[in-house]
Amino acid sequence: MDEFSRIIRHEIDYTMRPRMQKGFYSNFQESATVKIPRMYWEYSTKHVLCQEFSEGIRISDLKKLEAAGLDKKKISTDLANAYLKMIFEDGFYHADPHPGNIFVSLEGKIIFS
Repeated sequence: MDEFSRIIRHEIDYTMRPRMQKGFYSNFQESATVKIPRMYWEYSTKHVLCQEFSEGIRISDLKKLEAAGLDKKKISTDLANAYLKMIFEDGFYHADPHPGNIFVSLEGKIIFS
C-alpha cells in the first residue's frame, strides 16, 4: 500500500510532468515528424499543467485523419519510429500512449501531450 500510495501521489503531482516533458521536448526538438508542446513552467503548479496549445486530430480518429488527407501508414510508421527512438536512443519514453495524449497535426506531425 505504501508503494502504491507513493506512486499515485507522484502521478497526480503535475510539478513532475513539466520536468519529464522537458526531456521529451529536447529529445525531439529537431524532429521533422514529432512535435512536443512547450511547457510553461511559470504557470504550472501541483494541480495545474500548462503547455503550448497544439492543434491536431486525435490519433484514433481515422475518419478525420483521412478527411485531412493524412497518410495513416506514414503516421503509424512515424509513431513506431518515435517510440523506438525514445526506448533505444533516449532511454526515456512516453508511458501513457492513449488517444487523448497523442494527436496528429494537419502537417502530419505526431504530437505527444
